Amino acid sequence: MDIVLYALTVLLYGGLAVAGWRARRVGAARPLVASVPAVAPARESAPGGMG
Repeated sequence: MDIVLYALTVLLYGGLAVAGWRARRVGAARPLVASVPAVAPARESAPGGMG
């Protein structure tokens, strides 16, 4: 049973290491940012705060 827990722990930490490495790559953030839609500028509200 110990070997199964050890193997699962190795897989977990290995997966986290790969995910961290991929997240820190130079081009990893560019496609992520490109997929986020731009936010439209807020409209000016009417006098008195009633928009």
